[in-house]
Amino acid sequence: MKLSKIALAALLLVTASSAHDLWVVAKQDKNLSVDLIYGHDFANPEPIAKKRLSLFDTPYALGKNGKTKLSQVGENYHYEATKVGDDTHIIVASYKPTDWTQKSDGKWEMNKNRADFPDAKQCLRSSFKAKFILAGNDDGSFATKALGEGLEITPVSALGEIRAGEISRFRLTRDGEPVANAEITGGFAGYVSDHGADKGDGHGGDNDEMRAFFNKTDKNGEFSFKPLVGGLWFVSTEVERSLDDSKCEKEWSQASLTFWVK
Repeated sequence: MKLSKIALAALLLVTASSAHDLWVVAKQDKNLSVDLIYGHDFANPEPIAKKRLSLFDTPYALGKNGKTKLSQVGENYHYEATKVGDDTHIIVASYKPTDWTQKSDGKWEMNKNRADFPDAKQCLRSSFKAKFILAGNDDGSFATKALGEGLEITPVSALGEIRAGEISRFRLTRDGEPVANAEITGGFAGYVSDHGADKGDGHGGDNDEMRAFFNKTDKNGEFSFKPLVGGLWFVSTEVERSLDDSKCEKEWSQASLTFWVK
């Protein structure tokens, strides 16, 4: 049975609003400073619930000369390292594959599957890869190469070519292979609180899932992107597929890429 466009949109909204997003942002002066943003309010970080801290791998910086480890400092979403150099780097954050099970009463349980709740409504094995492009004084071509691990978004256009009012290209891959026909959304810092039903707490209430950009990937996993304003932007996606696993039947992978638009 086919869903009407209105019903499908409502279903997508319910699914999206029930989950957090993950972004990573960074800046560098004397040191490298990195924040995980786990929630709905881009680009404002907030403390991560202690019971969920174990879901995240320690973020790292990847450059032409290798990987740089980061250390958690201060707030539990904040990480730092010594300056990594003036060339382009990719900051990578990951949410480990985690089983989330919706029990028969509708409540969700973390790190549980059908072995724990045989009568569960559904089980999702969720994971997330978030990347940020830290621009350098080189041509930025390093950041146009996929890492080849999990679901990820990578620019085809060099970072210096991503400008307001101009079209650039990106690619969605899973383990380096293109992912076709996936929905891509995006937004820029401040868009939600400026355009949503702000309740005075920096969140848009029922509108905190608003997006300023929408597209779909082609057969090569590519999509075009035309930002209308400059500033800090993200593009993200959610891809679901079936698993051949009696304990958890669906895999729900998410990916985001954050970058500056000139």
